[in-house]
Amino acid sequence: MKEYFVLNLLRQIVFLPVWWLERLKKREPMTWVFGSWYGENYSDNCRILYEYVTENCPQINATWITRSQDVYNRLNSQNRKVAFADSKEGVRICRRAKFAIISNTAHDINQMHVNGITKIWIWHGHPLKKIVYDQPVTKRSFKETVHRLFPYSKPNADIVLNTSSFFSPYYQTAFRVPADKVVITGYPRNDSLFKSETTPFISGLRQKYPQSRIIMYMPTFRDVMYKDKKAFDPFDGFGFDMTTFNEFLERNNLVFLFKGHYVDIKNQKTFHNDGGRFVFVDGTMYDDLYSFIKDTDILVTDYSSIYFDYLLLRKPIILAPFDKDDYCRASRPMYFSYDDNIEGIQAHDWNEFIDIVENNKFYTPSQGVLDKYHYYQDGNSSKRVTEYILSLI
Repeated sequence: MKEYFVLNLLRQIVFLPVWWLERLKKREPMTWVFGSWYGENYSDNCRILYEYVTENCPQINATWITRSQDVYNRLNSQNRKVAFADSKEGVRICRRAKFAIISNTAHDINQMHVNGITKIWIWHGHPLKKIVYDQPVTKRSFKETVHRLFPYSKPNADIVLNTSSFFSPYYQTAFRVPADKVVITGYPRNDSLFKSETTPFISGLRQKYPQSRIIMYMPTFRDVMYKDKKAFDPFDGFGFDMTTFNEFLERNNLVFLFKGHYVDIKNQKTFHNDGGRFVFVDGTMYDDLYSFIKDTDILVTDYSSIYFDYLLLRKPIILAPFDKDDYCRASRPMYFSYDDNIEGIQAHDWNEFIDIVENNKFYTPSQGVLDKYHYYQDGNSSKRVTEYILSLI
C-alpha cells in the first residue's frame, strides 16, 4: 500500500508539467465530451443530453467517455461516438474538446487531460444534503493541500446547471463558483418525465394487476454505518414484516417497487422476485430510469433528490424519514430544514406507512412547491442546455 502511494505520488509530480502545457493547447468549440458516475455508468443528466446532442446537432462532435466495457459495447453497437477514458483516443478527444459535461467529478471523463476545457456540471441530484466542498470531511486541510499541488484532483467547476434559484446559493458554496456561473436551465433527465411511451415492464404490471396503484420506493444512500455498526436497511426493523406487508399490498391492490441506491443495495436485505406485488427493481427492467418512474402512481422516499424531480409529475409523494436524526448526524447534514421545505406526509416506520396508504392520507404536493424548485416545467431542458452551451462559443 505504501509503495503504491509513493509510486502514484511520483507519477502525479512527473505529470504536472504536462498538465500546465495542455493549458496552452487550442481547443475545438464544437467538440464536446460527456461522462457520468466516474466513467462506470451510462445514465443521468449527461446521458440524456448526450443523446439529444447526437440526434439533433450533427455539427457537434459529441463523444461519450467511459471506463466500462459494457457501456463501450452498447454505444458502439448504436453507432454513437464513444471512447475509453484512458485510451489514446479518449485522451486525444479530451485534449481537443472545448466542453466537458459531467455529473460527479472530472473523473467521469479523464481528469488528467482537461486543463483548459470548460467543465459544465449537471449534478446528479439537487442539493438537499450537503455536497462537494460543503460536505463535512475529515482531513480538510490535507485535501486542500493536495488540490493546490495537483490541480487536476480538484473538483472545480466552470459552470453549474440548476433548476431553480432556490438552489443557487447552495451550488455556489458547494462548487465555489460565483452567482453568474450557476445557470438555470432545468435538468435534461427530467425530459424523460414528459415522454408518452410506457416502459414494457410497467405495462406488464398493469396487465397483471388491473386497476392497481404502483408505488415506487427510492431511498437515498448513506455515507457511513451508524452507531450499531450496521448499514441502513429499510427492511431490517422499522416495523417491517414481509408477510404483513404482502397482505397489505394484496388487500389494497398495490404493487410496491423498491429501487435502492446502488451504493447501499449490497448492504440491504434482498428478497427474490417471485412474480408477486413486491418487486426489487434492477437495471434489467428499464433502459432509462426516469422513463420508468414516470409511469408509477406514488413515490416514497426519504432524503433523495428524486423528490424534486417527481414533483414535475404532479403525483402523490409519501416521505419516509425513518432515520432522520441518525442520517443528519452520521451521514450528511442538510442545507435547509427538511420538515419546513419538503412537503408531503411523513411515515416514521412501516406501520405508519401502511396506515397512510390505507386511509388515503397522502397527497400531491402543491403547485407552489413545484414552482419553488422548478423554474421550467416542461420537457425541453436538453434543448435549453444545448443552446446555452452553444451561446458560450
